[in-house]
Amino acid sequence: MITIAGAPGHAGIADGLYEVTRFSAPSAVTADPRGRLYVADTGNHRLRKVITVTGYVGYYTSETFAGSSEGAADGQAAQATFRSPAGVAVDGEDVVYVADTGNHTIRKIANGVVTTLAGSAGSRGNADGYGADARFDRPTGIAVDARGNLYVCDSGNHAIRKVSPSGFVTTVAVGFSNPQAIVVDAKGAIYIADTGNHRIDVASVVTPSGDRRRAVRP
Repeated sequence: MITIAGAPGHAGIADGLYEVTRFSAPSAVTADPRGRLYVADTGNHRLRKVITVTGYVGYYTSETFAGSSEGAADGQAAQATFRSPAGVAVDGEDVVYVADTGNHTIRKIANGVVTTLAGSAGSRGNADGYGADARFDRPTGIAVDARGNLYVCDSGNHAIRKVSPSGFVTTVAVGFSNPQAIVVDAKGAIYIADTGNHRIDVASVVTPSGDRRRAVRP
């Protein structure tokens, strides 16, 4: 094992080469198809990006990808604000999705602009619906499938929620205990770290009659 960014026991906020980079309680990381890493820097209320240094094997550098302070503002990445983000995912088109845990929202970062895709900042709850009408309670883990659908560990509601590319939210599975992490494989199977139940669950999205989808456990 090697450390590619940050220093053990040293919390802070600093960009640069791996030895000077500082994080504060990073809680999630994902990689895009080019090997670039995106980190939910939870304690700093930011999204960070870690990339290799061209021409140097094993050297990495970091930069702030989005976020500036604690808050809930949309806008250009450098001015947008987050509150304790704890989940991050990236699709094949370099769109980054964030479970903005403290704001109870799902955020989207595309072309350098942050928008709120689903939920309403500061309004926790449990409601399906479109965009700002939906409600989450401390969303954490987040994953994206090949069609651009998001699957979210809605930790406070002990459920898995689905967010379509347009921002429509549905509940696809319940009966968990504080789920914290999730991944979707190439065949659409969903794997969930069911934290409070000390187990790993698997679910699959199936299509019954009509267009609606639901999740079932094999």
